[in-house]
Amino acid sequence: MKTRFAIRRMGRVCLLVHMIIAGMAAAGDAPSAGPSTAVDHEAAEFLRLVAPYRLEELEALRTADPDQYRQRVANLADRKRQLDDLRRADPARYKLRLDELTMEQQSQHLGELYRKAKSPEEKERLKSELASLLDKHFDVRGQTKAAEVRDLEMEIDRLKKALAERQKNKAEILKARLEELLGEKTTPAW
Repeated sequence: MKTRFAIRRMGRVCLLVHMIIAGMAAAGDAPSAGPSTAVDHEAAEFLRLVAPYRLEELEALRTADPDQYRQRVANLADRKRQLDDLRRADPARYKLRLDELTMEQQSQHLGELYRKAKSPEEKERLKSELASLLDKHFDVRGQTKAAEVRDLEMEIDRLKKALAERQKNKAEILKARLEELLGEKTTPAW
């Protein structure tokens, strides 16, 4: 009897220790040498695609501010999943979106470098590079918006056709709905 109680108690202690260790790892308190979860890997992969120079910043954030790290990783992983969905659904739109995200990150990075630059020559070079990148970024965003407009126009055409078909069949639709509400409609099993 005492043995059975001791085994149960030992099991509870082991479970408690496991939960504490898991909680520490989730809180970022456990030591880590790199991405450790699927979410961490997705976030790192997203940064490799659009801003590889930000990986060190993210890793530094892991120990400096674990809460902010988890929030940032969750956001980046979500963006990676959205990008993956787009790649599967529309490879051409995926390429545009990837270019857009990359250019946005590069623009922010160049702005940061400009603000940190000391020499006027370096500032001028960075300003020129940023202006050129912004011009390209503007064009890519225009292509993205044009594709969205095409999609909306196609959706409007589809809705117009559905509305016209509905109007054409108004009498039949109303008769069927009336019978349904009155309990008189006998719907075939098929």
